[in-house]
Amino acid sequence: MDARAEQRSLNECPLPPVVILEPLARVWDLDGQIAALQDRIAALQQERAEALNYAIQEQIAEDENYRLERKAGRILRAINPEKFREVFPDKYEIIKQLEIDELNLKITHAGEKIPVGVADKLVKPIVLNNAPGVVTVTKAPDQYQVVRK
Repeated sequence: MDARAEQRSLNECPLPPVVILEPLARVWDLDGQIAALQDRIAALQQERAEALNYAIQEQIAEDENYRLERKAGRILRAINPEKFREVFPDKYEIIKQLEIDELNLKITHAGEKIPVGVADKLVKPIVLNNAPGVVTVTKAPDQYQVVRK
């Protein structure tokens, strides 16, 4: 049967909905299994780290079936501003001016965003929430958790 014929068949006679017996018990059981697997994963990661550290410390780079390959770590660079200014004074001034321009741009947009936490500290949350049109409230979708009675 080709895909279109199969789709027509499903439209004419859809599959019955899946029925899960005792869904709350199933969620509870799966939560327990997930927690146990996460614990097992953490233990395996710890065991792996110990074995790898041992191989590195003992300088075991190869055995009959495996070889330890070293991947170079990222190189991070940082500039000392005072030394940069001494060695490259004209470039320092250009960078400084770029930073000033960026800060001035931020200043022009000051007050366009007001952090809720700061507003809550300055105005009581109940007063803030009751001020018409001041606060927009959106609600995240509910999340569910199965707990033992």
